[in-house]
Amino acid sequence: MKAVLASYTLSLAVFIPISGWMADRFGTHRDHIYARDGDIGHVQGLLVDDYLWSVRYLIVNTSNWWVAHQVLVSPEWIQGVSWSESKVTIDLDRHAIKDAPAYDEGAPIDRDAELCIYNHYGRNGYWQNPRGRAVA
Repeated sequence: MKAVLASYTLSLAVFIPISGWMADRFGTHRDHIYARDGDIGHVQGLLVDDYLWSVRYLIVNTSNWWVAHQVLVSPEWIQGVSWSESKVTIDLDRHAIKDAPAYDEGAPIDRDAELCIYNHYGRNGYWQNPRGRAVA
């Protein structure tokens, strides 16, 4: 338990100053999210695996398209990124995003929650190692 607490504290001690520095350096702006069939919202934030230091999910806020609804989307589903247009295109349709399980920042993202997300979108989980990637 002490190791978990120490790891969590260390990750916060590193991530919070870095995110503040990045906001100062690059500014804060919204990257718009586009599904296969249109605009669905913007990137509200990222969820990072603090063990492997990899981005696990984009937090997508759909409030500019659908009633204040935040959902999680895997970065593996990104089809393209346009830095000049602040645009991220994902391989999902709007209906799937609208009906996706809502993201609750107070709830833990455990394997059951991830299964719910991946099953909703009809995708294999990153832990199932479909492309020879490391399994977490």
